[in-house]
Amino acid sequence: MKGYGIVCLEVKGGEIWHDGTDWYQQQRKGPTVINPVRQARDALYALRSYVEADPRWSHGRLRCTAGGGTQADELARLRAENARLRGAEKEWQLEREILRRAAAYFAKEVK
Repeated sequence: MKGYGIVCLEVKGGEIWHDGTDWYQQQRKGPTVINPVRQARDALYALRSYVEADPRWSHGRLRCTAGGGTQADELARLRAENARLRGAEKEWQLEREILRRAAAYFAKEVK
């Protein structure tokens, strides 16, 4: 449904840390490598399957966007979005200038 969404979060308890390569969680047996990104992604797709299997759901396939990329991935995504928005801003400025000039021209015609 347009305008609505679901956010899947992987919530952890206890001591969690990242050593630059892997995520760890302190457990009784000691530090254990975990993968919260994979766990959140698996939960996301399980939730999608659950919703789509319900006979009351009539909106077709749900689009899922699984986050959790690296910081470099997120930075690249944000830079691309920033470039897109800067380009759109230039377009809007040009359109605004065209409209300003057209309004000034037609204002002279009306007088």
